[in-house]
Amino acid sequence: MSWDNDEEVREWKVVMDWWMGKCSFCAGRGVQGRQIEHTLRQCPNGGKRTLRSVLAESIHEEGFRAGGGCQRCALPREVCQAWEQDRSGAWCFDLSASCQYGSQAYDTAIGFFLCPNPRYRIDIMENMADEGFDDHDEESVALWLGEKITVAGVEACEMMRQLRGWSQMVWEEKGRGI
Repeated sequence: MSWDNDEEVREWKVVMDWWMGKCSFCAGRGVQGRQIEHTLRQCPNGGKRTLRSVLAESIHEEGFRAGGGCQRCALPREVCQAWEQDRSGAWCFDLSASCQYGSQAYDTAIGFFLCPNPRYRIDIMENMADEGFDDHDEESVALWLGEKITVAGVEACEMMRQLRGWSQMVWEEKGRGI
């Protein structure tokens, strides 16, 4: 995996396309195949309960959302179908359109962070510490995930980079990489 280039940006869409209809809470526990083919919101294995966590509340109710890209789906505006550029190059949100990924990025991050396997929490805490974030409570995690980043001229948030890393961890376990 390379970082800070066009390849990283392209892989964010690959990651989101792969997670559509899949549960990161279950994948994070090491489950694979058909057993992860449900969303976090439908998870019969404990994932659905994570949507009542401080992390989920911070994101979905308190509005600790993406500081770069689309606040609704957390993806770069270049990827979200609800955004378009006008003739001057300014980004405009089409109120009649919806984000094709909905809350999938947010829910995938919540599922990974709160799954029983601590490796995902440890990974994000190390990444946060590298960026100078010393608080690792769920509200601080929500704030950090929403931090604006710019990669190859594309605005996004830390969540996209974190989901890419976590996805790679899952794929390496099952013998597949990006």
